[in-house]
Amino acid sequence: MGKFEDNKLEYKREILAIIKDYVQYDHCEIYIYCANENRRCYLNLMFKADGEFIGIDDIDLDHCATKNKLEDQLILLKKLKTVLHKLRDDYLASDEPLPSELKIDYNLCKDTLVVNKCYEVLSQDRDILIPEKRCEHWFNQVENNKAVNM
Repeated sequence: MGKFEDNKLEYKREILAIIKDYVQYDHCEIYIYCANENRRCYLNLMFKADGEFIGIDDIDLDHCATKNKLEDQLILLKKLKTVLHKLRDDYLASDEPLPSELKIDYNLCKDTLVVNKCYEVLSQDRDILIPEKRCEHWFNQVENNKAVNM
């Protein structure tokens, strides 16, 4: 495994450590959506805890690290974005193409991590023009799939 591959594994560990520090759920699944197109980075999170899907705006104060919900959200997103920017810079410095989209699914109980990458320029498709809509679509798919599999 080369240096770039080692760095990607380290970034995954760093992302998960940040999330575990700021979101205090014992049993959960974490979904991270990141899009990087046209020099714009979009990032969002969703959790499944205690059988419920929770968006970052709906994290219960009892599960926040500092007991200040807005502060926790901003710190969490800023730290995650910093890691993802470092990852993007490593992609740009390597021969590997930069994904336009990452969908990350981490299951805390099973300690499994699934990362799906997309390399297409997705903003050219009128139906999924903006990253916010693509993220919302993926989160809805996850919720629907989990409901069907219960």
